[in-house]
Amino acid sequence: MATHSPITETATVAGEVEPNVGQLSFTGPRADDSGVNLWAPAPVSGGWADECRTGRSYGYEAVEYIRETNDAAMLGGIVQAIIHRGTYSGIEAGFFAAVSMSLTA
Repeated sequence: MATHSPITETATVAGEVEPNVGQLSFTGPRADDSGVNLWAPAPVSGGWADECRTGRSYGYEAVEYIRETNDAAMLGGIVQAIIHRGTYSGIEAGFFAAVSMSLTA
């Protein structure tokens, strides 16, 4: 049986390989190469609206991944990474808007 954690890159469930969390568009390698940084979005130019649009895309991507893998703990890992990064822009606002909208869909 696979275990899931915010830094798990792949896991096997019933003989199938789950999607690689490191392939999500908003993730990247940790600076010390110890795993996956769950919040490493690229900068977005064009202002708040463009940032929000990009963040919503990331949010829907995260929700889809969580649903596919049943890795509910991943959202907490993303929140922790956002806090650690210490920035709040339209990207984060859009991300949380998409996650919230997914809860009511």
